Amino acid sequence: MLKAMTLKQSYALIFALLIFWASFAYYTMHSLIQSQSYYAKLINLSGKQRMLSQKTAFYVHLHAKEGKQRYLSELRKLMETLQTDYGYIVSNLKTKQSKELYFKKGGINERIERYMELLRRYVQTRDAALLPEVLNYSKKILPDLDRAVSLFQKESEAKTRELQNRELFIYVATVLTILLEAHFFARPIIDRIRMKFEVFRKRLDRQYRKILLQAKVYNHTKDGIIITDRENRIVDCNPSFSKITGYTRNEVLGQDPSFLKSGKHDQLFYQKMWADIKERGRFSGEVINKAKDGSEYIQEVDIFTIYDNGGAVNNYVGIISDITQKYETQKQLNFLANYDALTKIPNRNLMYEILNKAMVAARRTGKSIAILYLDLDDFKLVNDSLGHSYGDRLLVDVVKLLQKLLRKSDTICRVGGDEFIFIIEGVERKSDMDVLAQKILDILAKPFELERMHYTISGSIGISFYPDDTDDVDELIKFADMAMYKAKNSGKNKFHYYDKRIQQKLLEKLRFQTSMEKALERDEFIIHLQPKIDPHANRVYSLEALVRWRQGDHLVAPGMFIPIAEESDLILKIGDRVLQQVIALLHRWQHNPVYKKIPVSVNISPKQVFYSDIVGIINDLEPEVCNNLIFEITEHSLVDSFEKMREFIGECSRLGVQTAIDDFGTGYSSLMYLKKMPIDYIKIDKVFVDNILTDREDEVIVKTILDMARNMSLQTIVEGVETQPQANYLTALRADILQGFLYSKPLGIKECERFIDTYPPV
Repeated sequence: MLKAMTLKQSYALIFALLIFWASFAYYTMHSLIQSQSYYAKLINLSGKQRMLSQKTAFYVHLHAKEGKQRYLSELRKLMETLQTDYGYIVSNLKTKQSKELYFKKGGINERIERYMELLRRYVQTRDAALLPEVLNYSKKILPDLDRAVSLFQKESEAKTRELQNRELFIYVATVLTILLEAHFFARPIIDRIRMKFEVFRKRLDRQYRKILLQAKVYNHTKDGIIITDRENRIVDCNPSFSKITGYTRNEVLGQDPSFLKSGKHDQLFYQKMWADIKERGRFSGEVINKAKDGSEYIQEVDIFTIYDNGGAVNNYVGIISDITQKYETQKQLNFLANYDALTKIPNRNLMYEILNKAMVAARRTGKSIAILYLDLDDFKLVNDSLGHSYGDRLLVDVVKLLQKLLRKSDTICRVGGDEFIFIIEGVERKSDMDVLAQKILDILAKPFELERMHYTISGSIGISFYPDDTDDVDELIKFADMAMYKAKNSGKNKFHYYDKRIQQKLLEKLRFQTSMEKALERDEFIIHLQPKIDPHANRVYSLEALVRWRQGDHLVAPGMFIPIAEESDLILKIGDRVLQQVIALLHRWQHNPVYKKIPVSVNISPKQVFYSDIVGIINDLEPEVCNNLIFEITEHSLVDSFEKMREFIGECSRLGVQTAIDDFGTGYSSLMYLKKMPIDYIKIDKVFVDNILTDREDEVIVKTILDMARNMSLQTIVEGVETQPQANYLTALRADILQGFLYSKPLGIKECERFIDTYPPV
C-alpha cells in the first residue's frame, strides 16, 4: 500500500504520523507533570495539616496552662490555615480510594470536622473542659493524615507508572513507524524529534522541581511576601504575610496594599517611597501598618520591581519582617534606663541629663535653678506595716498630686525609695520656693486612703540653688540633701535652705555616729537602773533600765546620742545590747531571793519592733525571767504603728512579758487602743507632774488618767517625782508606783543592789 503511494503522499503520511505521536507525547508529558504537581500539593498539604494539628494542640496546651491572649490569636490563625488547606484537599479528591479514606463513616472528614468544631468552641469559650477532647482528637487525626500522605504517594506512583507506560507505547509506535518507512529519510527526522522531545521533557522536569523548591521557600519563610501587578493590586501572598497582618490570602487578593495603612505616616512619606521605587526600582525602610484586629505593628519592608523583557513594570514584590517586638523591647529598655518603672517619672540617670541641660539654659538666660530634695517622713513604716504593694500605691498617688503643682518647664524625679528631686527652672526670686515647698508639704499632710484606712504622712524638703550655692551638679544635689536632713532633724514636715553651717553640722554628726559605732565595738554602752517605788507598801516595786555611754571616766547624756542612734539605725544594736544586759542581770538575780522578785523594765524603740527579733529572743527565756521583764513603749509609736504594735504586745503577753505605755498623755492616743491591747501599766509623763500642785489643768489630767486606769484594771506609774509634796499628793490620789529623783537617780548595778538592800532608809 505504501509502495503504491506517491512520494508526496508518503511524506504527508509520515508527517501526519509524527504530528500525531508528538501531540500524543506532549499530552502524556503534560498529564504526567500535572499529576505530579497535583499529588505533590496533596502530599505537602496533608503533611502540613499534620504539622498544624500538632502545633494547634501545643498552643491549646500553652493557653490552658498560661492563659495568654496571644495563644488565642495563634489558634485562630492556625484554624483558618487548617480550614483553607483542608478545603482544597477535599475538593480535589479524585480517586475512589482517597474519597473513601476521607468520606467513609468514621473517616478523616468526620474527625477533622469534629476537631475543627471543638477547636472553634474552645477558642470562643476557653472552656477548659474541652481541652482533653481537643487533644484526644488531635492525636486521632495524626495517623489518619499519615495514611493520607501514604495513599497520595501510592496514587502518584501509580499514575506516574501509567503515564510512563503510555510513554513507552509512544516510543514503540514511533519505532514501528520508523521501521515501516525506513527506506525514506524519516528516521533521522524522527531521531531529531525524539532528542528534542527528551530535552523538552528533562527541561520540564527540572522546571517542575525548581517550582516545587521555590514554593516551599515561599510558603515557609518567616518573612511575609506580597506580590502585586503593575496596577499595584495584590495577586498573591505567602502564609507569613497572613500571620503578620491577620488577613487570609483570599481577603487580600485584588486589593491595594494601602488598605493596611495605620495613619501614622503622612502623604509625604508615601510620595518619597514611590519616588524611590520608580527611580531606583526598590525601597527599604520601616513602616507602621495596622493588622486585621486593629493592632499596629512595625515592619521592616523591602519593595522591589520586576520588569518584563521590554523593560516595562510587570510586578511589585514586597518582603516584610515584623520587628514590633524588637522595637518594643528596645523602647522598654530605653524607658527603664531613664524612667522610674513604678511612678513613670525620670529616674536619677535622666535627672542628671535634664539638670545639665537646664544649667546650660540658665547660663544663657541668667536665671537660677532651684533643687528641692524631698524625703517622705517614716515612709518605711508604711511598707513594713502594710506591705510594699501598699507603699507603692502610696508613692504613685503622691507623685500624681505633686505633678499638678509643677509647670511644664519643671521636672520631678524619683532618686530613691521615697526620695524625690524637683528641678525648678527660671527662678527669679528665692522666696517663690517658700510657696512651692509649703504647697508640697500641705499636699502630703492630707490623708491618703490605704486598706480602707486613712494614713497621713509628711515630708522633709531641702533646697539649694544654682549658681548661688554651687555650679557643680553633684554638689548641688548633695547640698539639697544636706538641707533636707536639716529639716528632718528639726522635727520633720519642714523645709530648709542650704547654708554652709549645715555641712559642718552634718560632718560633726557623722563623726559622732562613727564614735558610737566604735563604742559598740568596745562595749561602752552600759545600763543604769532607776528604782520605782510602791508608796503604799514603801518598797522597791521595780526598776527601769536606762542606757548610758561610758567614755573613760564620764558618762555621755542619753539626749546626746539617742536621737542620732534613732536616725542612723544604731538604735537597733544599742537596744539589743541593753536587752541582753537586762536578761543577763535577771538570770543572775534568779539566785537571790530578794532581787528575783523585782521586775526590770526596758525601753523598746519602734524600729526594734519592726527589725529586731525581740519575740524570738524572749521565746527562748525561762518563764521566771520573762515574768520579771517589762517592755516600755512610747504612746507615739503605739499610735503610728498600731497593728504591728498590737501584734507585738500580744506575743509578749503570751510569753509572760508585761507592757507599759510610756509618756502617756502626750501622744493623743485613742482609748480604743488601750481596750484592744493587753497592756499592764500606764506611765504618766513628767510634764504633767512638774506643776501638779500649782496648775489646775495638770491636776485634772493626772486625776483623770488615774481614775481611767483603775476602771480598766491597769496599774499606773508616775515619773518625774522630785519633791515630797508631789509624792504625798500622788499617793493620796492612789497612784500605784512613783519614780523620780526624790527616791533615786539612775544607778549602776552594784549601787542599785545596795539601794534595794537598804530601802527604805532609816
